Amino acid sequence: MKPDGTLRHISDFSDLSQGRRLQELLCHGDGPRRVQPSPDGKHLVVLQKNRPPPLPRVVAFQRQGSGGAELDRSWRSPQPALAGLVFPQSPAGCWALGIVWEHGRTELWRFVPAAGWQLLQTLELCQGARARVVSVCSRAASLVWCEERPPLDTHSDVSKCTFRFCVCARALELGEQGVRLGPVRIVLHNCPEYRVLASPQHVFLVPASGSFATTSRFLLIWHAEQAKLTIAAPSAGFVHSKVLHSSSESDFRKLLLGSVGLLSAFAPLDIHTCAVSGCGALLLVSRKGAVSMLEAGGTQRHIFDLEAGPLAQGDTVELKTFGSTLACVLAGVLYLVDQNSGRLIVKKILSMKEL
Repeated sequence: MKPDGTLRHISDFSDLSQGRRLQELLCHGDGPRRVQPSPDGKHLVVLQKNRPPPLPRVVAFQRQGSGGAELDRSWRSPQPALAGLVFPQSPAGCWALGIVWEHGRTELWRFVPAAGWQLLQTLELCQGARARVVSVCSRAASLVWCEERPPLDTHSDVSKCTFRFCVCARALELGEQGVRLGPVRIVLHNCPEYRVLASPQHVFLVPASGSFATTSRFLLIWHAEQAKLTIAAPSAGFVHSKVLHSSSESDFRKLLLGSVGLLSAFAPLDIHTCAVSGCGALLLVSRKGAVSMLEAGGTQRHIFDLEAGPLAQGDTVELKTFGSTLACVLAGVLYLVDQNSGRLIVKKILSMKEL
């Protein structure tokens, strides 16, 4: 994209290994897919979820000249569903590709020039056989995930069934010789289901759709370095932070003591889509099409409104920031917006080839 907001052609994928295959996979592949770049920008990793039935597949494409073994992994039942792809990265710049399944098994892969993709290690994130990963992300060299821990008693009350989730983190030491695993850290337990999204400094915990009425009125921000959790109800201007001095303070219900009455008076969060911006803030799109930005401190700022109006559950909104420019794609229309002023720079209908 040029400074004046006009679009220019960057690549037809011919600079990638099997670029034509990537084009075919994106244009004609069956089922939904997710494309993620590697931290060094030299690889594109495609997660394809074919349907029906769900047969996940992960394919990596690298720039030509890298050489070595390629990564093309697919699985059939009874293999559990994939929870997501992550890219943990060390301060020294070493990174790995993590393939995480719902039952917690995780494969860590790295790319070695001339040798290609190599499996570093396989690890288990979940401690119990009945646990299930519902969301996963990576912050620096750590994995952060939300897992479901079903109660042993099948006749448990509604409260235990609702607060059956746990947010965990595990540090990884990535090096040229491999990876060393740190202990599992409990960030929050006895909590409802959260979607975890990481920025370089913190992790946003966004309540899953259909959450318990009270817990759907706010979101959480975990500041890992300060061992602090921030409760934010941005539309109401409510922000409260608490440092977690011990594991007992990580209990979700204890965290909310003193705030439940106030939080229950707030309106539920209106979130259709969310993503982390380049500056580490959380981008939010409401069901009405309003796009806003939530800072790490818990304050929210409106940016602009999508012209498409109310969004249905199945509508897909893609968000990405480039410096001070926000790019939104909805229903084949690209919006380029100045984040600071909310001014619409460009509105362009994309062809299927451009998509």
